[in-house]
Amino acid sequence: MPKMLPHSKEWLKILHKRILNHEPSLNIYKEIIPILNKDVQQYIISQLIFIKEKNPSKFEKSVNIILEYLK
Repeated sequence: MPKMLPHSKEWLKILHKRILNHEPSLNIYKEIIPILNKDVQQYIISQLIFIKEKNPSKFEKSVNIILEYLK
């Protein structure tokens, strides 16, 4: 992901939305995020929160699953 920034921000949003909409991918992703460096983790968290705030009815549950796991 870091190599996709800043030129591919929109693609990263699409990627995150696809992950959030696919339970098997979501389960794998929540396991991967904690092993990434802290800057990347913070970027991912900020993007997930942004996605959730834009469309809570669709993404709140999935984003919360990840955020709860990261606590």
